[in-house]
Amino acid sequence: MRFGLFSRKVLVLDLGSAHTVLATHPPPALLRVPTQVALVQPARSRGGAESPRVLAVGEAAAEAEAPPGGVVRLVRPLERGRVRDPFAMGQLLSALLARLPRGPLPGIGPARAVGLLVPAQLDPNHGARLQALLADVGLSRVRFIEAPFAAARACGLELERPRGHMIMNLGAGTTQLAVFSMGGLVAWELLEFGGLDLDQAILNYVEVRYSAALRPADATRLKHDLGSVYPKARPEGLDVPATSVRTRRETRMHLDDNEIREVLVDACEPLVMAISRTFERVPPELAADVARDGILMVGGGALLAGLPALLGERLGLAFLVADHPADVTARGALELMLEG
Repeated sequence: MRFGLFSRKVLVLDLGSAHTVLATHPPPALLRVPTQVALVQPARSRGGAESPRVLAVGEAAAEAEAPPGGVVRLVRPLERGRVRDPFAMGQLLSALLARLPRGPLPGIGPARAVGLLVPAQLDPNHGARLQALLADVGLSRVRFIEAPFAAARACGLELERPRGHMIMNLGAGTTQLAVFSMGGLVAWELLEFGGLDLDQAILNYVEVRYSAALRPADATRLKHDLGSVYPKARPEGLDVPATSVRTRRETRMHLDDNEIREVLVDACEPLVMAISRTFERVPPELAADVARDGILMVGGGALLAGLPALLGERLGLAFLVADHPADVTARGALELMLEG
């Protein structure tokens, strides 16, 4: 039934505030790297007239060292799902495309179908800017794929049936909530809240409580390694480097899971409220389906320890985490693209 699909070259892009995912077939490949670029302004540049130079992208950008006389600037070119620095984003995409099998850009022109994951009900002006950005890196014929439908496809949801399904896609900069039935969206909300907000809550807490500053990377590590929004069976703690706000001296501080949990639980309140708002807009017969089957969680934020239990306790609904939630949306988009 799927004869001939394997001769069709497909590339899918999922641009995220924290990570960018590229999925391609054939050959099958998936890249997931931090959405960050290390730039340096040449020392001889005057008045910013000379363009910055790219030192590194992705994982290597955080550790890039400036050449003599230069200053490294670590850029996150996407914020809340929108491109804030087209130059840096273009450099990142060009570097990632070059990592794909069979050379830099083989067959990524008209012979390769390109799918870009976007929110539902994408703003036309934002869509035009995305089209222009991709054209600058050699990707011209781009199909927009609404992320909720791609996630539903990868998770095997039968959206054409007269039954309600709800998906929550928790990313780094935004959270997308979608309720489906009969192949269409019944309720939808795009919330400017994500994993980076939880990182910032930890940074703010440490600064206020201990008069100390953490590196953003260490706040992320606390969230991943220590953080849980539901009580753990055994207490845990973690030592992290910090800088005193008053003396500017480097030190180390110990944080335990209880205080980090309190920070994260408070920070998740906008998410709880958004889910409640969306669910209240669902017709009763479809709401009953969602209450019976649960809400499917995708996106990297779904991996936050204890989140399904916390949301279930607060909202009286079941929350289920998809397999490989960080990449599932890109995989679903790839399936849709392969089918044409």
